[in-house]
Amino acid sequence: MKKILFYCLIVSLLILNSCTNEELEGNDLVLPKTLKVTYPGSSENDIINFVYDGNKIVSVINKSERINYSYEDDKIVKIVNYSLERGQEIKSSEISFTYKNGSLNTAVKIENGNKSKCIYIYKEGGIIEKENYYFDNETGKESKNTKNQILTVINGNLLKSVFNWESRPEITTTSHYDYDSNNNAFKNVLGFNLLLDQANFDYEPELNISCANNLEKHIESAIHGPDISFEPYANTMQYQYNAKGYPIKTMIYDYTERAIRIIEYTY
Repeated sequence: MKKILFYCLIVSLLILNSCTNEELEGNDLVLPKTLKVTYPGSSENDIINFVYDGNKIVSVINKSERINYSYEDDKIVKIVNYSLERGQEIKSSEISFTYKNGSLNTAVKIENGNKSKCIYIYKEGGIIEKENYYFDNETGKESKNTKNQILTVINGNLLKSVFNWESRPEITTTSHYDYDSNNNAFKNVLGFNLLLDQANFDYEPELNISCANNLEKHIESAIHGPDISFEPYANTMQYQYNAKGYPIKTMIYDYTERAIRIIEYTY
């Protein structure tokens, strides 16, 4: 019965989503309606559906998960993930956000009974320092994590991310990101642009839903000692666009130029 009710909820939300998008099209507000994700050479695929209230995101739904969003005014203040297991909908994680001077200040996450926190510190030149903290489950005491991260965000796009490993602080990983000049599919979703690296639903960084434009290349490199090695990581994305400059199809290739994912959009 719970499984039947879950799928009835999905159908109801999709009907609401369809009506909402029809109304928005009249206002020339472009919002993603569905994403179809296909893996070449595999029978696996995923269809992600989006539900809106105006240009506020309400839910993101696929066959195994639902993500709910809550707002205060024009800012997203909570994201709650639910998974479907054996026909039952189970809460898996919750993230709460605070803002300062119009920018993301803190993100507090509770997952599997464990609590963690991120604090964002804004510097000049688009530099954002991300400090990480965890909490003792028994005492509630807060401790700073040795893992730190530095983000570089220019003109609404994440250009660089540098972080060290918690378990191996001597290892530093750097990611570089290149973008096109076209509209990101999610640029009109209210509040996504403020979430930095906190906005994702399993397909980051290819969707880069907090950025203004579309990611064309993601290269990751690491500084480490002689006792460890990394496989090269360099994904490239090729796009097809609609008449308004929004992507309708993305081909994603790994460093060997092998197609690893295809993402198709409807609005």
